[in-house]
Amino acid sequence: MILPVNEDAVFRQVDLPSGDDEFFEYCRPVGLFALGLVPTMASNFAAPSMASGASGLRLKLVESLKNRIVGGETATDGRYKYAQITLQLPSDNHQCGGSLIAPDIVLTAAHCDGYSTVHVDRHNFKDVDDRYQVFEPMETLQHPNFDEDMFRYDFAVVKLNISVNGIDPVQLNPVSDFPADGQALTIVGWGAVRVNGNGFLFPDTFQEANVKAISNDACSQTVVQNKTLYKDEIFPEMFCATAPGVDACGGDSGFPIISRGATAAADVQIGIVSWGRGCAVYPGVYSRISYVYDWIRESVCIMSTAPPDVFECVQKVADEGVASPKRPESTPELGNTTNGTSTPASGVTKETGDETVRGDSSRPSDNQDGTRSFACMPVCDIACCVLLSFMGMVMTAIA
Repeated sequence: MILPVNEDAVFRQVDLPSGDDEFFEYCRPVGLFALGLVPTMASNFAAPSMASGASGLRLKLVESLKNRIVGGETATDGRYKYAQITLQLPSDNHQCGGSLIAPDIVLTAAHCDGYSTVHVDRHNFKDVDDRYQVFEPMETLQHPNFDEDMFRYDFAVVKLNISVNGIDPVQLNPVSDFPADGQALTIVGWGAVRVNGNGFLFPDTFQEANVKAISNDACSQTVVQNKTLYKDEIFPEMFCATAPGVDACGGDSGFPIISRGATAAADVQIGIVSWGRGCAVYPGVYSRISYVYDWIRESVCIMSTAPPDVFECVQKVADEGVASPKRPESTPELGNTTNGTSTPASGVTKETGDETVRGDSSRPSDNQDGTRSFACMPVCDIACCVLLSFMGMVMTAIA
């Protein structure tokens, strides 16, 4: 998520290395028009070329456009407990987000994979006293129509090994004509970044920002720099949202976009952060929950040991004569941050010609030439893929 530096937020700075060959080893950052990236996150830069045998990449600034102020703020700790979820890679880095839709089920984006643990009720990655619950993902079910090239049907449900304690699941929107054009919505996540002098700033604390929904027709016709790059790429199971200088970005994939109520109990999740071209340039694209609500409901009824009443799983079982599986419960592990540093990571892109599309996870993606590009490998740890430019800057790599 693109956010400004503010007095209440907690940020960490990562300085650029003096060398330019070894720092980006094992990483291939991709994308355009980035406002910034965090360590082990590389989702928004033009796909560079790597010379045979090269150990890394050198970046060259080829164009600088006008900077833009971006908006958002640190969320109140505990306001979005159902969404304060981080899918953690084996390297103990944040990959994607999610939302709790049943005591033991997390809803996320299908393009997020490779995570080994799920942390729930986190707020501050840097706070060693931050208390949260740790779970194992026992089963992940992607939507059967998921298309990793076009990011269609970018939905997945994750079964946790045990149920989350003390947090109510978020409501899901089943209404097909919601959100309407202009509807105010809220995005949350840890994907915010910003440049600071010669280094990079990004938040350790959970963030929120406000956007407005726009129609699919308007989204597909969005023109930036005389280019209409969303043409034929916005499908019924997607919707778009935008605001001047505000957007979801690298590390926000899988997090919910919600219609915010007076309390968390009144919040309604409308979609899932999925993809977009750059950050705060074109509108963000979200997976539309209402379009696959029946699939989500059926998945929860089958996978959860304690599905919420709103899904009417008992009635479903009675109607279809299907036995709902039951699994033993136990007490979740409580954890806190390792050395106070758990670092956001992200970076899959879909490439179309000379343009790129955001998608925020640390898995490889297929390029049009058939090769595999790794936006960021977990082995890079804290020093991997730290790349950043103001919006409007175009970064390219040279051998």
